[in-house]
Amino acid sequence: YNVTFISNGGSAVAAQTVKYGDKAAAPADPARNGYTFAGWYTEMTFVNKYNFETVVTGDITVYAAWNKVNSYAPSGFVPTGKDIIDNLILTFETNGGTEIKSMKCRQDTIVRLAGKVTVREGYDFDGWYSDRELTNRITQVQVEESTTVYASWKKSANTTDGVYKWLDTSHSAYIFGYPDGTIRPEALITRAEVTAMLYRLLNEKTRNELTDASSSFADVDASAWSFEYVRALHTLGMINGRGNNMFYPDEYITRAEFAVICTRFDDSAYEGTAVFSDIADHWAKNEINEAAARGWILGFGDGTFRPDENITRAQAMTIINRMLDRTPESENCLHYGMTSWKDNPSDAWYYISVQEATNTHDYKMIDGKDEKWVSVENKE
Repeated sequence: YNVTFISNGGSAVAAQTVKYGDKAAAPADPARNGYTFAGWYTEMTFVNKYNFETVVTGDITVYAAWNKVNSYAPSGFVPTGKDIIDNLILTFETNGGTEIKSMKCRQDTIVRLAGKVTVREGYDFDGWYSDRELTNRITQVQVEESTTVYASWKKSANTTDGVYKWLDTSHSAYIFGYPDGTIRPEALITRAEVTAMLYRLLNEKTRNELTDASSSFADVDASAWSFEYVRALHTLGMINGRGNNMFYPDEYITRAEFAVICTRFDDSAYEGTAVFSDIADHWAKNEINEAAARGWILGFGDGTFRPDENITRAQAMTIINRMLDRTPESENCLHYGMTSWKDNPSDAWYYISVQEATNTHDYKMIDGKDEKWVSVENKE
């Protein structure tokens, strides 16, 4: 990626080409007659100083700030020797939150953002940023030109609507790889493995309410590795077995069975015609229709859902991610430090879904809808 230096009247500084995940080298300070160099900044607003310890994940342009020799300059960059402008506009882009009216500011005004409050149903406010990509967090802004600041959001941990009354809003890993470095996305997934995956997604409140959980499946006794998971999901009413007091934990789960379990996490129901051409008479048609109406399942290009086929690990991860709005738009939204898998190539249809499901990460919502990772948690 290119790191470009705009000297703003100073001597030229050569651009750098930096590999993804590396750091740009701090160049020698430029020179300008009558001015002292005040550092490199990420925008012409001169609020966020560029940190050369920051790894490069895309093209960057930075701008030189200057202070006039023998002139008073408060903390940070304040341009000197030009007329003061009285009608600059500070705009608050709330990204889906309640509106905050724009401010008319005098040039050099410092606006503190702590009191600029916006709310959004189902989300917690996560601060103001100077850029639309939400990479530069700020607590105040010095208005040198008409400027926009951007709100960041995270799913609220306190929401009681839909799947979030049961499931966790944090983006923790819920499927783990194998010792050989594979994740096996196209392998089938057993009924017991599904309970383990969903148990990892239960929020703390739900888990605390399961202290007296019990399970009476004859084929899942207390010595089974999946006993706690099966017991918890059975107590919640998410799984019912296949009759005759049997759960069949080691059998593969079908696409219909998986869709039914997912819809049980949401109280709402779907009423309407069959979405797919092959489910009109299927026992799970209502739940499949509901999952489709929510955008959790898309089916195949020929208009079928294939309800009685067994579901793959990648398909299951994709559905869960859609349930929880864990849907980065592209590979550029992920983080360079994430764990990758040798059988999850970047050109596979499930690549982003698998990375999302297998990496615990912190994130920001871009434009109120697109997820961008900002850090990852790597386990030894």
